Amino acid sequence: MQRDWKQIQWYDADLTERLQLATAYICRMLDKDKDEEPFFGIIRTKEGTAFANHAVQIGVPHVTGRALDALFYTEEITGERIPEHGEHVYTRYLIDCCSNEDCLPSYYDPDRENKRFVEFHNLREGLEGLTWLIKLRNHEAAANIADGFVDIVYRLTDFSTGALSYHLAKNMDREKEFATIQYAYPLVQGRLVGAMLKYYRETGNLKALKLCAAHSRSTMRHCFSPEGLIQDQAANHIHSITSSLSGILEYAILAKDPILTEQIRNVYEIGLREFYSSYGWCKEQAWLETDQGEVNQVGDLIQIQLLLAAHSDRKYYSHAETFMRSSLLPSQVLKNDFVEEVPNPAGDHECDMKERMIGGFGFPTPSSHLQKEDSAINTIDITQGAVQAICEFTKHIITESEWGIMVNLLFSWENDLAEVRSDLPKEGRIVITPKAAKNILVRIPERTKPSSLQICVDNEPVAFLMMDRYAVIRNLQAGLSYEVKFIPETCEEDEFIYHKSYQVRWHGEQVIGISPVEGIYPMYEGIDGHAKL
Repeated sequence: MQRDWKQIQWYDADLTERLQLATAYICRMLDKDKDEEPFFGIIRTKEGTAFANHAVQIGVPHVTGRALDALFYTEEITGERIPEHGEHVYTRYLIDCCSNEDCLPSYYDPDRENKRFVEFHNLREGLEGLTWLIKLRNHEAAANIADGFVDIVYRLTDFSTGALSYHLAKNMDREKEFATIQYAYPLVQGRLVGAMLKYYRETGNLKALKLCAAHSRSTMRHCFSPEGLIQDQAANHIHSITSSLSGILEYAILAKDPILTEQIRNVYEIGLREFYSSYGWCKEQAWLETDQGEVNQVGDLIQIQLLLAAHSDRKYYSHAETFMRSSLLPSQVLKNDFVEEVPNPAGDHECDMKERMIGGFGFPTPSSHLQKEDSAINTIDITQGAVQAICEFTKHIITESEWGIMVNLLFSWENDLAEVRSDLPKEGRIVITPKAAKNILVRIPERTKPSSLQICVDNEPVAFLMMDRYAVIRNLQAGLSYEVKFIPETCEEDEFIYHKSYQVRWHGEQVIGISPVEGIYPMYEGIDGHAKL
């Protein structure tokens, strides 16, 4: 049974529960005064109230595909049917905005005689939503639109350079409608690769695969050095950079391209390193002197870590666990006492904001949910970025290799291989029940007290072998429950996070306190027995 959101603590790691909260948030973000047009996000005012806002260029063409990606991915992972009404509303708006001669997500600009335009930044989002409609609902209109979508992008791509071309747009008499194609690299074509690859895997469309290859290599060539340094054409929007990298890395692995894979790893380790903290906070804009972050790129970084761990070096599972526990999950809005309701709401955009904001994700600082009194609280598109990362994360918790059953991420989960129950972060205790007579390998977290590791069956010690960071357990029987116990170390470390010094309090791989605390609604409040700083 789903708990009331008021019972959920900032450090609670029930991933299904977190996905359910995000689903409820997305389904509440519909404007009753505007034919249920989706809101973009919720903003706090200086007076302490809150309101939901709409966007034009990155409104309906952006958030509808995003919402459907989050909703359908959650349905696939949890096995629970998503709310029918929310699905129908978001589907209707996505299909409507793509039902044009170009099959591209479009908006009608009230400041330009309500003429149709395409913001190319929205292409990834639109294709993600269409692909899910094809995959889970066999949606005929979505399939036809997506096929036309890929054809148009193919026609707009100069395969001699691998770039989207404004010249080709002009040849199609679309120089006005497609003007934003000129801002092509991570802001547009790089971030499209991941969605295009998912569409290829679902449909087998060879044009989509060719576009993945062209856009991947063009983006990496122009935006990043072979050593991983960020070039000027990568621009300033970190989420566009990180979403490009996660999609291109997935393509590089599919194409078995070790050079491209290593370049992306270098960007993660070197080029991006000054923009994210050891525990996962990541800046919103690269070169602006601000401590406002964005959860979208935290989700992207987690997906990069998961891919690198599965295909390159398992050490990155520790990175992913830390970022999930210490940054992404704490940034989900679980409280509403930092806002007040509007006494006399002027419309639906001011109604029930305290309830409607719960479950969304937004723009945290290194220590708090909001940078300022009048900052955005959360948005649909950022919530989708968090949901996508959580869903990808669940696929890596329990896996299988030639060594046996691998428990890579220490979260409670169950699949066809095993059931895992985790008491982290409050207690260093994991119970693993395999469903086959295969050896078990469980990752032992960083910052564990030496010699504290014990593994038992029915309170009797079991022999194990340490291999890298994994304890290898010989298992000859399905259904036995192995209790893995260890003591997480608590320590404090000084860290320089984008030009400012912080003190970070760790409990194993979980951050439990940050000092100084600046902004509205602090994220880290300690856990039982371990106070915050």
